Amino acid sequence: PAFKGRLQFLDVGLTTVNPNLTFNVRDDVITVDNSSLVFNNFTLYDHQHHPLTINGNITSPDYQSFAYDLKVNSDQYNLINNPDSAAGKLRGSLVLDSDIKLKGNEKDTNVEAKITIKDATDFALVTSSDDIELLKADGIIDFIDPALLLDSAAEQSISFYDSLIASLPDFNLNSRVVIEDNAVLRLIINEQSGDYIEASGGANLELGYDRSRNLQLTGSYAITKGIYRLSFYDLVKRNFTFVQGSSINWHGSPEDGDLNLKAVHTVESNSIGLIGNEIGENEKSTYKRSLDYEVGINIGGTIEKPVVTFSLDLPQDDKVNYP
Repeated sequence: PAFKGRLQFLDVGLTTVNPNLTFNVRDDVITVDNSSLVFNNFTLYDHQHHPLTINGNITSPDYQSFAYDLKVNSDQYNLINNPDSAAGKLRGSLVLDSDIKLKGNEKDTNVEAKITIKDATDFALVTSSDDIELLKADGIIDFIDPALLLDSAAEQSISFYDSLIASLPDFNLNSRVVIEDNAVLRLIINEQSGDYIEASGGANLELGYDRSRNLQLTGSYAITKGIYRLSFYDLVKRNFTFVQGSSINWHGSPEDGDLNLKAVHTVESNSIGLIGNEIGENEKSTYKRSLDYEVGINIGGTIEKPVVTFSLDLPQDDKVNYP
């Protein structure tokens, strides 16, 4: 017999565990019939009452297989709102505009998304030693049968690989991620010492993922302002300010992002220690005058293999006026 009904939600709060996300429903319904759940502007709210709406349906004719076709839209939605003192890796506030289309079934998924990280964002990601020590194939020894080196065996291996890929769930992601200029993103490198990188800047990125687990990222993130907080054995803590024009550029794998970062810390000091015995007594008084030296950290290479160098320089005005 045909069945049609409604699931009524009234002042309902939903919270996920990992990551910690909270969704609130004021007064809304999901329509239910024999084979589907229908969402008609079903609205979730964040703690500041900004809406996230869901439209579409989830169908299951036999209650074993299912298919879905959903659209998710939000405007200024505060997806993550965790205090800095909270446990876990995600802290601060992540505010998004989103236009997401989800279509698929129990095996295959296709996602088309446009996401904007808004200026109101002040978001931190806490790393740990477990995150840094990633499992890599370098140094792993594979023992194989020499017969596999034959052409026929190699062809069989390729055929097996193709069959394996074909059997995997088909997850395709095509997305555009925009970061607004005043959004603050923070990477906490060492929570114990307090080392972190904080940056603001604009980005326009294309992010894709396919069935073969091939993650592709293209675009650039241009830093307009930020700091690199660096400590030395808890004895000295210094803030290095990012130089405008610092950037990260991607053209493939996220780990291959090209780094072009420079941060400086100004130290007031005289130059006599740098000159040493290379000058006469009459000139020493000139070099005893204090100047603002710029100690620089330059980070090049890639995200996976960064190359760090240091520099010592004077501001341009002091270069011109210094004898």
